[in-house]
Order: sequence, then structure tokens, then C-alpha cells
Amino acid sequence: MAHLMIKVETMFLLHAHTRPRHLTRLPKYKTPQGILYQGQLLPKLTPHDAVEYTLKCIPALRDFHTIQDDEKLESIIATSVILRQLEEIDDEEEDDQQGRNEGRNDGTEVPRAKPQVNFLAIIDAVLRSPPSRTLFGRRSLIQAAYWMAVRQELYHSFTKRHPPKMVLDPEYGLGASKANKIVLHTAQVAKWRWADGSEQEWLRLQKQGELLEEEALKEYQPFYVRSADRSNGEIFPTIWYSSALEVTTMQLCIIAKMVLMAENPFLG
Repeated sequence: MAHLMIKVETMFLLHAHTRPRHLTRLPKYKTPQGILYQGQLLPKLTPHDAVEYTLKCIPALRDFHTIQDDEKLESIIATSVILRQLEEIDDEEEDDQQGRNEGRNDGTEVPRAKPQVNFLAIIDAVLRSPPSRTLFGRRSLIQAAYWMAVRQELYHSFTKRHPPKMVLDPEYGLGASKANKIVLHTAQVAKWRWADGSEQEWLRLQKQGELLEEEALKEYQPFYVRSADRSNGEIFPTIWYSSALEVTTMQLCIIAKMVLMAENPFLG
């Protein structure tokens, strides 16, 4: 990754963006004299520095369709995914928290600024381009960026209640890990819930979910299970998995199953 970031300017600028953004947002680095990082005082470092590096990334993002180099093209996708996480999703969570806090003070809703760049549109357009589809099967960075983008859209779908707005073709799931197959399945369920709604698609997703759940249960086994102690008022059992990946995968499996069960078009 370090080699790629030096070779591809967009990734280098992204790295330059994340450092000031990170340092200027964490209270532990703030002092009256400025940002203090590892004993070094950075008095002139401000959040505006991160914005400047973001703006320097925009021309490359805008002109992605003219790029012929494979490394540069996949770096555009990775850059867009990371910038979307930083500038849309993370900021959105911070704004929501700030709005709730300020709303408590005066009882009014605080207006929030709209994202200035539609990173999702860039991500989706690049992924839909023929060069990217060719690259997908043989470039690990573009694969990682794609699955991160799907997870981002999954988060937005369930928090904003709208269908995923990016390519979710089954071909992207070919050769994917069990975890990523379940991510794609859950995104397809979200798309069905807020866009498709057809009985035929529900039947397909129901069958697909049963197969994936069976495979996941074989691969991801909890290492500790304890039944709920009703005498102590416990309702749910205690289940521990060995990694966050396994926990998230099983959670997504349950979420998809619950949506299909609750929205079953053949009931009522």
C-alpha cells in the first residue's frame, strides 16, 4: 500500500488528508499552543488542511473515465470509498450527535450541511465501467474497495431507509468469502425491501439466504455459548465469537432473515 500511495498521487493526497483530519479531531492531541503529536508541536495544523488535500483529489476523481492505467483506476475507487467514509458517513454521525446536543439546548432542529461531493456516484460509475469489471477478478485493492463500498451502502440503506444505489450484480459474489457473500445478500435484501418488493425476488432471496446461513453456521462457530438465566432476568443467551468479522457476519445474516420474514409478501 505504501508503494502504491507513493506511485499514485491520488492515494498520496488521500493519506495527506487523513492525517490532519485525524489529529485535529481527537481531543488528546489538542493543546492551547496547537496540535501536539508524539512530542512535536504542530501549531499551524487545522481541519482546513484536510479540506485542501481533499480538493486536490477532486480533479482525478472527476476525470476517472480518461484513466487507462490499472493502478490509477483502482486507486480512484479506493480513494472515493475512503473519502466517502470520512466526509459523509463519519461526519454524518458526528453531525447527528451535535444536532441532538444542540437541539436539547434550545429545542430546535439544527440544520446540517449537505455533502459537497457525491462520492457514491463516482464509486458506482467506476465500478460499472468495463475496465473496472475486467480488473475486479485480478486486483485485490479494487475488490477490497468494492466490499467496503457495499458495507457503506448497507449502512445507509438501513439508517435512511432507501435501496442501495450501487451495482450489486451477483457476478461480484463469485469467488467471494462467506462474509462478503452475506454482505452482498443483505444488500440485495435491502434493495428488495425499499425498491423491488416482488414475490419472485423474495423467493430467490429466501432460498439464497437459507443456503448462506447454512454455510455460515458451518464456518463461523461460537467458542462460548451460555443460555439466558431467566432467574436473573436475562432474556438473551450469551454467544461469543472469535472475531468481529464473525460477529458482523452473523448479525447481517440475522438482519436479512428478519427483513424477509417481516416483509413476507405471502403473509396476509
